[in-house]
Amino acid sequence: MTGSTGHKGQDSEPDGHSEAVPDPQGKVAGVPYDFRRPTMARNRARYWNADDRRIFTPKVLGAGWDINAFWLAHPLRYLRSRRRNT
Repeated sequence: MTGSTGHKGQDSEPDGHSEAVPDPQGKVAGVPYDFRRPTMARNRARYWNADDRRIFTPKVLGAGWDINAFWLAHPLRYLRSRRRNT
């Protein structure tokens, strides 16, 4: 999965802050799915995560993608981070 830190199954650090973007449960025809019970750490990692450079992240529950709203709220930071890491 592009953009993931690869820490499969690790949803959060001991202090409760997400360090790694959790991988989806699986993929079908390239579409990610996750039917596990949603957790706050997974919600935070997928909906509001400055550490994940993707705008579209795997859904917390179901199949498909959701939007990482952090980058919608901070578009200039997004553009700067893309330029810095290319």
